[in-house]
Amino acid sequence: MAQSGPNKADIYRLNQQDLLTITVYDNPDLTTNQRIDVQGRVQIPLLGRIEIAGMTVGEAEQKIEQLFKDERYLRNPQVTVAVDEYSKKEISIFGEVRSPGQIALPIESNRIPIVEALSRAGGFTGVASTGDVKITRTTEDGRQTTIRVDVEKFMKAREDVSNADGYFVYPGDIIVVPQRLF
Repeated sequence: MAQSGPNKADIYRLNQQDLLTITVYDNPDLTTNQRIDVQGRVQIPLLGRIEIAGMTVGEAEQKIEQLFKDERYLRNPQVTVAVDEYSKKEISIFGEVRSPGQIALPIESNRIPIVEALSRAGGFTGVASTGDVKITRTTEDGRQTTIRVDVEKFMKAREDVSNADGYFVYPGDIIVVPQRLF
């Protein structure tokens, strides 16, 4: 049975390690139950491996239907994708915060503002260097990159950062808040 998750299927984006049931109506041999692999793909009978991570459920359904049509396997395929188990989406926070450790992102979200993540970790300690917070992120090609964020400056300016990647954290990110040097 599918777990309760976001109310709107068009909001949630499929992630690596989500457990899915992919049903092809009137074709039980094509129905499959599997996790999205680390490359964001699932194995579909007849079609092979297809990438669906990052798509909504509806987008994944349309893509699979279109591939069945394009390959002329089915004339009018009807595909449903159900998320049976959502992947754990966590970030790690270490250093000068009151409650360091793992923080789970909301199911319906693939990112949260760094300020929200820090707040969930209990906020800064009295000796935190808020102007030099580091976010370590693993890119799609497996390399690690570190972003430095001046959280203090951001909070004072109250900038609009809706498109500023450095102000958001994503699953797998590691936040380190260093100690201030006196």
